[in-house]
Amino acid sequence: MEAHWENSSGNAIVKALLETATETTKSQIEALISGEAVEKVLIPELSYTDLESDDKEERQTYLWSVLYAAGYLTNAGRLENRVYRLMIPNREVLGIYENRIRSWFKLRIIGDTGRWRKFCEAMNAGEAAEVQNLLNNFMAVSINIRDTFTRKEMKENFYHGMILGLLQAEGSWSVKSNAESGIGYTDIRLEIPSTKTGCIIEVKYAENGRYEQSCSTILAGCRAASARHHMNN
Repeated sequence: MEAHWENSSGNAIVKALLETATETTKSQIEALISGEAVEKVLIPELSYTDLESDDKEERQTYLWSVLYAAGYLTNAGRLENRVYRLMIPNREVLGIYENRIRSWFKLRIIGDTGRWRKFCEAMNAGEAAEVQNLLNNFMAVSINIRDTFTRKEMKENFYHGMILGLLQAEGSWSVKSNAESGIGYTDIRLEIPSTKTGCIIEVKYAENGRYEQSCSTILAGCRAASARHHMNN
């Protein structure tokens, strides 16, 4: 059995509305993906002219009506007048939220070319503090869908994918994910041919703010791997 509904209609209107989503809207979509309901006013008499409104807050109000009308949300109970409790209807549509809608938010991040260019320049120059600062900024405006709703060993995957996407957008760089190194696998291997430089990026998840301890563990593993490599050669 394969998903059918997702590819049976266009999604251009939904995508356009989500690309201008506010932080409040993004957090509410996260809540929906976690199985919660949101309470929203539905406007059934919307027209295409309404959707072209320049008022950002107004467009966010229309978003929920469009998601409902398009089948992305279902009515979980009417509260009063036009106010409804809305939820994701089934597992197939949940998969769309987790995959396609997340990718649309990622495209929005990549579209921030000024900040992205600074990120690439800092990476090329080896400016760790600036890379950290810019990456934190990217994360602050991204929708971290269910990155904490998985097993501990899988929690780093979202951040691995985000960093990989930011680096791969620079077409002149060679970026490999989980590449075999001869003595194991590297999370992300970056090579910049124009400057003959590169680096290995290891992504790790640290609980309860134990960043230094996690970094020490990573470095110890790298030193051990390097020692084995030299012994074998």
